[in-house]
Amino acid sequence: GVDIESHHPMTEREKSALRAENGLVGEGVWIGYCGRFVEEKGLLELVEACSNLRQMGLPVNLVLLGAGRLLGRFEKAKLTADWLHLLPPRPHTGIPSFLQMLDIFVLGSKPVCSGGECWEEQFGHVLIEAMACGALTLGANSGAIPEVLGDDSYVFQWGDVAALEQTLSPYVTDLALRDSAATD
Repeated sequence: GVDIESHHPMTEREKSALRAENGLVGEGVWIGYCGRFVEEKGLLELVEACSNLRQMGLPVNLVLLGAGRLLGRFEKAKLTADWLHLLPPRPHTGIPSFLQMLDIFVLGSKPVCSGGECWEEQFGHVLIEAMACGALTLGANSGAIPEVLGDDSYVFQWGDVAALEQTLSPYVTDLALRDSAATD
């Protein structure tokens, strides 16, 4: 389960205050991820999809909270992408405030196969935490993610940047759609 005392939606004013407390400035839609910075979480595709949406003129900001093998790559990308924000890891008790400042949370996990074994995302507890915090929650069709999300309109093909863009785009451009989906 999720502790609803700490995991609950915030008003737009409260979200803005949380962003400011974390040094996040910028207009537009705030998309985020928290966890390990590794390829199997679909982060390279998420960054590319957000970059493409920005090139199309859509006002997206991406904030990644965590650490891992891809941190150096993201730090380098951030030098030319003012819409990409990196936050260091925090204790689990600090995750609700991160999720509460987001408009959209994305978990793009991909299957990892090696030596005849294949791992796919298990339950993805962060998905239900993000939903409880009021963030529209999207995920890849890997492991239990689709089952946890419960609606195919929130699911995209893992590893497919174009599919992620197509899933994100309507929620970036239509506030009413995003708000109704987040409370669905």
